[in-house]
Amino acid sequence: MEKLKELCIAYSKKFNESFPIFMVMGMSDEEIEKIIKDSIETGIKYKPKVVKDAVY
Repeated sequence: MEKLKELCIAYSKKFNESFPIFMVMGMSDEEIEKIIKDSIETGIKYKPKVVKDAVY
């Protein structure tokens, strides 16, 4: 969990906004870590898929 926290901080510093962790709550820590790492490495913000009529 500490690694995930550090990655979220790194994402925040890179993109000047928080990682939308609430949008990936059903994923494992490993999956989330990979998404954040990929975003940081590519310089592309994570854009979660939005499900129509979903309640977030």
